[in-house]
Formats: sequence, C-alpha cells, structure tokens
Amino acid sequence: MTSSRSIATGPRTNGYSQLTGTVEALIRRENARGIRSERIVLRDSPRAVPWRCFAGVRYPDKLAGIMGLSCYLLRAAHLAAERAAANQTTPVFLAH
Repeated sequence: MTSSRSIATGPRTNGYSQLTGTVEALIRRENARGIRSERIVLRDSPRAVPWRCFAGVRYPDKLAGIMGLSCYLLRAAHLAAERAAANQTTPVFLAH
C-alpha cells in the first residue's frame, strides 16, 4: 500500500531526512497493522508537530489529514515545489 519512494530524499538537510524517516516508519508500522494511509491523521505535541506537518504534506501516499496546535510549517517557502501529489488535497489544520 505504501510507496517505495522516500520523502527524505532530495534537497533536505540531514536533520530533515532523519526525522521524516521516523514519520515514514510510523506510518508504515500502522500500514503493517492494517491501517491504510488514507485513514491516518498526523498530529503530535507542539514540539513535534512541525516535523509531522513537514513529512505529511510530502508523504507519497494519501493521508486523511494533518493537525497541528501551537506550531508552524517548516520550509513553508518550499511547500509548493515539494508537496506530494497524493497530499495536494489533504486537510491541514494549524492553529496557535
């Protein structure tokens, strides 16, 4: 069900690659448990939400949504170029 393409490739820093790999692993673990990616909503504590948002909009398979409270969007200026086609219409809720 998941794509073999990694969101941690391309013009990223080492920190981005490592943390997006962690998010990918969490999603794949849920896929292995029978949860389809389209049913997964990414959210976390305010400290970790920027990474979930960063990884979620770039994830190659469709996600149900992304939610962030008291957070910000990492690399917002690059989002249009880096956002995965599968998640162009994924609902994203960010609030502070």
